[in-house]
Amino acid sequence: MDSHLIYAAANSLKYKVTWLPVTPDSEWKTFKVENDSDNDFLIKEITEYFGEFILYFVYTRSESYEIDMNEPGKLLRFIKINASFFLWNLKFKSVIEFNHIGVMRKGLIH
Repeated sequence: MDSHLIYAAANSLKYKVTWLPVTPDSEWKTFKVENDSDNDFLIKEITEYFGEFILYFVYTRSESYEIDMNEPGKLLRFIKINASFFLWNLKFKSVIEFNHIGVMRKGLIH
């Protein structure tokens, strides 16, 4: 799928997401990527949540594409530079939002 189409689809659906609570007060969870074990934790968290390895990485209109979690280098680079972006499954039903301040949240579209 074209980058612009991925971005447009994700952008229109993000307002329909039901965010999963982490605590009674918030759906946001903090994360860090200071070393390789942090990276491994994030990759495990992502792959276990989605249950698949090919996902949509949604950043900008021109930088949205399929990403293979077997080769997470690009994704980790964006996490390390504190970028805000979304990961969606290929059916646009499950999502993880990463915010530039070091928090993430998981959600579903029913």
